[in-house]
Amino acid sequence: MAAATYDLVRALGQYTRMNDGGFTLIKDIDFAENNIGANESADIMVTPPEPTLIDNVVAYLITAEGGTLTIDIGDESNTDGWLDGGDANGTPGALIATGTAVAYAGPKLYAAGTPLRITCVNAADAGKVRVIAWGRSIGRP
Repeated sequence: MAAATYDLVRALGQYTRMNDGGFTLIKDIDFAENNIGANESADIMVTPPEPTLIDNVVAYLITAEGGTLTIDIGDESNTDGWLDGGDANGTPGALIATGTAVAYAGPKLYAAGTPLRITCVNAADAGKVRVIAWGRSIGRP
């Protein structure tokens, strides 16, 4: 699989709100500050370096794009594994629903730090999306 077009992990920060009982990773992607072209992708967060179960990943629309914008969220092995065909030009203040069934419908094991990625089917230059992933470490190898 090809590398992401952009790497926003450093720009967005890393490993927020973690504790031994589990963690929540929250990243706001402001497309006005970080333009992503049609059919381009960006790594937006990385799972912890030790074996980790990610329970779910969702996207919340903060600001609508103002034009057609469909997004996918996944990882390097399945770019739409968590969210496929989400409308990022819908109603702000709501979760972005997946357009079709997704490959990851429950906990997914990541053996090591793995980038989670957003892919824009259409050019994104005005909207704002919050991506939330939650899970738990299952221990160091």
